Parts: sequence; structure tokens; C-alpha cells
Amino acid sequence: MDVFTLQLAEGQYISINAEAETLYGRDVSQIMVAIYNADLEAIASISNSTGDDAMTAADSIDPNYAVQAAFEIDGHEGIVIDPNVDGLGTYYVVVSMENSDADLDESIAYRLRIETTDPEPIEEAPSQLVYLNFNGGTADYFTEYQGVPSYYANRPAFDAEAFDLANMRSGLIQEIAARIEQIYRDAGLTEQEIEFTTTLPAAGTVYSEVLFGGRTLSEGLFGLAENIDRHNYDRTDQAIVLTDELATFYMGDGYYAEYYGDLGPLSEDGTVRFDQVATLLANIGAHELGHILGLEHATEVDVDEPNNLMGYNDYLEPQVLTERNDYWYQSVGFTNEIDLLLRNIGSGTVMGR
Repeated sequence: MDVFTLQLAEGQYISINAEAETLYGRDVSQIMVAIYNADLEAIASISNSTGDDAMTAADSIDPNYAVQAAFEIDGHEGIVIDPNVDGLGTYYVVVSMENSDADLDESIAYRLRIETTDPEPIEEAPSQLVYLNFNGGTADYFTEYQGVPSYYANRPAFDAEAFDLANMRSGLIQEIAARIEQIYRDAGLTEQEIEFTTTLPAAGTVYSEVLFGGRTLSEGLFGLAENIDRHNYDRTDQAIVLTDELATFYMGDGYYAEYYGDLGPLSEDGTVRFDQVATLLANIGAHELGHILGLEHATEVDVDEPNNLMGYNDYLEPQVLTERNDYWYQSVGFTNEIDLLLRNIGSGTVMGR
């Protein structure tokens, strides 16, 4: 592991570009490069991605990445990104190596370019409109996932009958949407920064979309985001929640019973099951939305505290975004999901424009 230290003034951009030569030309070595502030909070990461030829451009970490030094988040008092002395903040660029085939003692040759700019005004991030779509639609990106047939791009409407809640569909949709919104409000995002709707926005409106409904060929796949949209550059991307697949897994003697040797955990009592399904779909919808807003998977798995939204924990219990996570690509430090969201989303534009 190599560590480079820089002193940056607020408003300076730092960009990193990394290239590496793989050992012997036949292994799957990768170098990982991340930028950390003085709190050891990761604010950017890149990978040369030599080992995953199947990785799509949308899934791979950006090969050339620039971030702006910011010591406080405008409009969010008390959330300090980077402690600074004499107007300068300490930043670290950390280079490490991963190899999925074997543990190798040999070093890997790499070229790293770090560039900085003169300080520039810190512009407030644009706002974000999110359409929670329960009425069916098209998700062309979905057919790029593991050979999914092209007709799976046409997503069906949410079928509450799959959970034996057909007569509660309208109320269930409202409750799911309310819980997703609350997760992001609890993270500090205001209505001027992110807005949610279950009504199709007017033509010409800029919005991201989470589609609820259907299944796919992959057993156990509950949701899929179009990409991990670092910095929330694309405010028109999509995610899907495979509600029929969730019903198959969690209801009665579905394949939850096959995996765990017991009946599915959803209650036979309709009122209780309504609450369970609202929690389940809100958690997964908010999780997939997190990806298209710029959040990675967290590594906390099957833990009680925190029940991290971006981890793989109990979907039937309320989940939250957390301030401190280790992600798979980090050799040191942590990532603050809430800080990332507050940096990626602001009120710099009129909602949906």
C-alpha cells in the first residue's frame, strides 16, 4: 500500500488517473485508488478493473475521477467534511492492490497521475426528482444483466395479489412510498433537494425512476440498479424491484422454506402482512435508489446494528443510511453514506429541471 498526502484549499479539484501492468499478463490483479479526507472518509475511488472483462461500463469504477475539496456542506450546518488548519485541508491518495486468484508477494507496477486546480467556487449539487413507478414501464438496461431476454425490459405493474393484498394495493403503494421518502428525510435531505412522486412526471421532466413489479430468470434476485452513479451525474437513471420474486421467496412454502427449512416469514394476518410487505419493498426500493444516487454496497452483512440500508441485512426490519461503513474497495478508512448523499444532491436547480 502506498499513501500520498496533499494539502488542499477549499474549492480545489483533485483528479486521479491510474494505469497498471498486470503480472505476467495473465492474472487478474487490480489496483485500487481512493481519495480520503483528514477524517479518513473516502470521497472517491477508482479501479483499473483489469480482472473483470464482463463488467459493463456502467458497473466499472470511473478510470478518471475528479472531486472538489469541501470542508462543510452548504445548507447542512454541523456536517463537517474535512477539518482544516490555516485554510488548508489534508487529503490522502491511497493505492493498494487486489488479486482474486492468489496471494502474491510481487509488487505490481503502476502509473498514477494526481492533478489539482486553483480553488473554484463550490456549486450546489442539483436537486433530484424520483418517480416511484408501480404501474409498469420499460427498463432497457435490465437486459444487459446476465443474458436476460430482451422482453424482460418491459416491466409489469406491481401485483399486490402476489402478497395476497390485492384489496390493499393503493394503500400499500402509498405506504411504501412514504417509508422510502422517510429514509432519505432521516438522512438530512429536504424536499428542496429530493422529491418523490408516484405519478408519472410530465413530458420533458428530468427524473430518476424506481420500477416495482415482476421477476426475472435469476432466482433470488430482488432488485437491480442501472449503475452506481457516482456524484449522481445522471438524474434520469433507473432501478427495479422484483416484487413477484420477493413474494415467491417470502410467502408461505415458497423457496424461503427450501433455504431455511421453515415457512416464509410473512404473517397470515393481513394487517401484519401489510406492514411487513411495506417495510420489505421500501427497504429494497430505497437500497436500489441509493445506488443510482451514488452509494455502493456496505460490507455489514447479517448484523443487528446498524441495519444498514446499503448492506445485506434484515429486509423485514426498518433500515437506515449510516455515517460509517467499510466498502469492499477500501483498504483503510470508511465511507459516510449520508455525507455522500448530501454532496451528491442539493437544491442547485429547480426540481426536475
